[in-house]
Amino acid sequence: MKRRSRSMMTKEEILNAAKKWEDFCIALRRDFHESPELSGQETQTIARICTELRAVGLSPIEVQDGGVLAVIEGDATGKTVLLRADVDALPVQEDPCNLLRKKECVSKIPGVSHVCGHDCHAAMLVTVGKILAARRDFPGRIVLMFERGEEGGGNLRYLIDYLQKNHWDIDGVWGMHLNSDIPAGKFAIRSGPLMAGGLMFDITLVGKDGHGSRPDWANNPVDCFQTIQTALDKIRMRAVDPNDAITFSICRVSTESQRPNIIGRTLNFAGTVRYFDLERAYRPFSKAMRRIIDNIADAFECEAVYNQFECIAVPLINQSDCYEIAKQTLTEIFGEDRVVQGPLKFGSETLSYVMSFWPGMYLNLGIKDPTLGTGSGHHTAKFDVDESQFKTGVAAHIGYALAFLESSKKIQDFKPYDGDIWDLLGE
Repeated sequence: MKRRSRSMMTKEEILNAAKKWEDFCIALRRDFHESPELSGQETQTIARICTELRAVGLSPIEVQDGGVLAVIEGDATGKTVLLRADVDALPVQEDPCNLLRKKECVSKIPGVSHVCGHDCHAAMLVTVGKILAARRDFPGRIVLMFERGEEGGGNLRYLIDYLQKNHWDIDGVWGMHLNSDIPAGKFAIRSGPLMAGGLMFDITLVGKDGHGSRPDWANNPVDCFQTIQTALDKIRMRAVDPNDAITFSICRVSTESQRPNIIGRTLNFAGTVRYFDLERAYRPFSKAMRRIIDNIADAFECEAVYNQFECIAVPLINQSDCYEIAKQTLTEIFGEDRVVQGPLKFGSETLSYVMSFWPGMYLNLGIKDPTLGTGSGHHTAKFDVDESQFKTGVAAHIGYALAFLESSKKIQDFKPYDGDIWDLLGE
């Protein structure tokens, strides 16, 4: 049995360590930012992460298609806490200026950029790994998880599958996302439901092409789509209790017709549904949605081809005991004025799948500073970050991880999903 751990890092030691490694974190983030890689293509990003972790004696495990896991063993037995960062970029042409001025660094890859903050998340978690690997004066172990393809939603399943098949005992989970709506340096936290579950759909209607002057000789999928769209807009009130929040958006519509006098054979439409209750909102709405699409397509003698119709995330729910640990820790390290109550958010987060199996805490760190020009929305060309908050994020990761491992609080109100990740995805 391992010996009992020495006293862990104090507030001052955590803040000092984060400050000491600030320049490294900023430089690493800039490297990631200038060489972004799309979901599932993060080869160089993953290689750099592994190189940095090996440099401090860690043994990163590359999970095919999933990402990287690395374990930092403490000097005494105890619990296990998992810290996660996403690493992928987006297909967005970055603007070299933010809302006020030129950015500190800009993507060198045309049409690809880190405009959601994942480069920052990855750099901060690598920095956390370097700091804690040199200390190890804590009970239990800390798992670092770097997730490929968060934006696409499909890669995390391989990491969870690896954890489950290899019987990794996880006691708690932590995730943090930079947020451009929140004032720089403030943490937005919330107990219970925080982020919505998400359904993504991509459907092609197949009719019959023809000349625009003779619609009777063709079968225009546009006519079919118009009826489907009207019906789908109405089922929100019919299929789902109005007390259960749900949103539905068709975000893209296209046909193969390139001229106003051509009736195209196909029409494609795609969009998303967001919800907070799997049983009362998602299941009845998705079932009604498919029934309407299939029945109307059949009535118009069109074929409905489902290119995608899948749940990309379940609702993310912060466990109450993990929330209390986070609130107390962040308040002690940064002060009560830096911790605010966060709103319910209709965005979705893949970490919700991890937190379906193990209790956890997910929160936002603000990066909005009008004097720096930061505050443009995520996924926009002018999105930029306040690099001075990286040390804040690093300290928050370390503070929570150590507080969770040290806490004797038993998780009371968490019921893990009864099955594996493939069972959950199948539902």
